[in-house]
Amino acid sequence: MLSAWAGLPGAAGAVRRTAVAVGAAAVRLESDGARVVRVDLLPWGSAPQGAAHGPADPLLAAAAREVALYLRGRLRNFTVPFAQPGSGFQARVWGALGDVEYGGRITYGRLAALAGSPRAARAVGTAMNRNRLPLLVPCHRVVAADGVGGFGCGPRWKSFLLDLEARG
Repeated sequence: MLSAWAGLPGAAGAVRRTAVAVGAAAVRLESDGARVVRVDLLPWGSAPQGAAHGPADPLLAAAAREVALYLRGRLRNFTVPFAQPGSGFQARVWGALGDVEYGGRITYGRLAALAGSPRAARAVGTAMNRNRLPLLVPCHRVVAADGVGGFGCGPRWKSFLLDLEARG
């Protein structure tokens, strides 16, 4: 199921939105027309709101297709362009996270070291919490040294995503 709505003002002009649902997983996407700028993992089992037609924006159509394929376990790497604001440290952390392969996991401490700040595991947690692009910047792959760790979208989403990729 796809739903779309557009025309909301944003920093780079009209913000375009669409949503996709696969089973109980529903995801809302936002674009500035050139890049995906936000991904929201909706509450588990909720249905996306909006008109019952696909996005008119080709970028969002491609992003929705990729998210649907990913949620079905048929896509490992996203190709749609995306961007998000963040500090230099956050950009380094998100960049290092991009090197963690599909199905892989990394601890907060190890990711901090890869980002060049080996003593900044807690700051890595903050960077993960500020990630506006879950799935595209796969923060669900970051785990605590002694367990799964937190996830801003909730434990059900994190378990689903880790299990999905483990089956992959």
